[in-house]
Amino acid sequence: MKFVNALLLPWFGAARPSASVERLIRNLLLATLGEGDEFPWLDQPPAAMQERAHLTLSRLGCVAEPAERSGAGTATVTPRGRTIVGLPAHPRLAALLVAGAEQGVLREAAVAAALLSERDPFRAGGQQQAGPRDRIQQRTRSDVYDRVLAIQHFYATGNAAGVPGLGPLHAGAARGILRAADQFYRLVENLAGPRAEQPEEAFRRVLLAAFPDRVCRLRAGSSDRGAMVGGRGVRLDRASRVRQEPYFLAVDIDDASSEVKVRLASAIEASWLLEDSPDQPQVRRVDEVAFNTAKKRVEARRRICWFDLALDETPLAIPDAAEAMRVLVAEAARSPAAVMPATDTAAGSLLARARWLATVGDQESSTDLIPPLPPLGDEELLSRLPECCHGLTSFAELRQADWLGLLTTILGYEVVSAVNRLAPEHLALATGSTHAIDYASGSQPRVSIRIQELFGTAATPRIVAGRVPLLVQLLGPNHRPQQLTTDLASFWATTYPEVKKELKRRYPKHAWPDDPLAAAPIRSGLKRDAT
Repeated sequence: MKFVNALLLPWFGAARPSASVERLIRNLLLATLGEGDEFPWLDQPPAAMQERAHLTLSRLGCVAEPAERSGAGTATVTPRGRTIVGLPAHPRLAALLVAGAEQGVLREAAVAAALLSERDPFRAGGQQQAGPRDRIQQRTRSDVYDRVLAIQHFYATGNAAGVPGLGPLHAGAARGILRAADQFYRLVENLAGPRAEQPEEAFRRVLLAAFPDRVCRLRAGSSDRGAMVGGRGVRLDRASRVRQEPYFLAVDIDDASSEVKVRLASAIEASWLLEDSPDQPQVRRVDEVAFNTAKKRVEARRRICWFDLALDETPLAIPDAAEAMRVLVAEAARSPAAVMPATDTAAGSLLARARWLATVGDQESSTDLIPPLPPLGDEELLSRLPECCHGLTSFAELRQADWLGLLTTILGYEVVSAVNRLAPEHLALATGSTHAIDYASGSQPRVSIRIQELFGTAATPRIVAGRVPLLVQLLGPNHRPQQLTTDLASFWATTYPEVKKELKRRYPKHAWPDDPLAAAPIRSGLKRDAT
């Protein structure tokens, strides 16, 4: 198997030797030659590749980054980095070997390093040997450890049967793995400690030391999908036996698509990630105030993260009302319709009328009548919310906030009075009834009235001191629209006779005079109520 890692891609041409940027950056730092961007390269690696190399080295604990990555200061090699600097291997594999020696599973770690850097002996198309089988019947919680056991079994017995489910073991490729493993072993055998009492657990810990940035958390309700450090989604290969594990490592991956395919995984324990150790600076405890998109509210929580992967969350009381308001307003700016006052409220009506009146005020003929209006866009209004909504934490509370008071403050009492006078909320009729005027439905305010209530009315109702006609929606007795007009006189003269003919047949108890302009308006529309 070839160790798959985008960070290992060479930038040199085909005629030049390939190299690991991590190893080069590490060696530059060790030699105190500065970071990659400070070194006089003949052929400089891309900046993005250097940045990924720095990140990998930092996460492996090989280098300590300065406080400000983009400012003054240079990353320095840590004692751990100095331990692995002399190993002729990619820093990730070197970290695997050093951790294997420390944890008492160096032989297993050496085989794993060989498996991750050589041709895959389980995918080489070899045939299983005939004859009796001395198989390893038990699978472990690590795809990598399963393969290590199969290689060790082959070394001890010469039997290529291996572990059920891994496929045929190619004997020639397995011998190549053993030769490479022996070389890896000799690199760090002087660091080897006492043999681990629980080799499998120790080996899985070793993999964590080499792949700390590949920690994944299983998604709720799934057995094979999760999220990895960095935020990318992952899916376990169907051949992987690491299922239903809350946390696992994505050791060998294919990240060509948006969802990373995990070919080899290894289970880890949550307790390992939460150990309070200076060797694990990747564990962060963060108190944050954030917006819960499902509940549409601001919440405070304490998150324990491995790098940026959340391991645990606990709710907290919101410590800072001002911060909560800032988060709420920022989220409301993305969905203003969810928090703006409804048009059937006093605040919503005033806002719609003022916005419409501002469009009329832009016309030259109306500038002498309509006072200057301040900007009333969603952005302007949301920026003023903290003035009156301190302590609110949800969209529901925001929608019920004192929008009327805020609008009055923004407009001023004189302008509010002018809006009420020039763009009234209701139209009063001679029958004594009032009808709401809709300013939000379009460019022209609309009012809906039953035909009988307008008997005797020749002129179209107007607003803005008689300068703007209303769009009148004439309703039948069933309150269904019959006609839209801004010219009521024309309706009576041309359209009413046809409407009358149709509706009189369907509603004979209602008044349908031949001369509607000579008739008195009827609130109920019934003949018996005519005066």
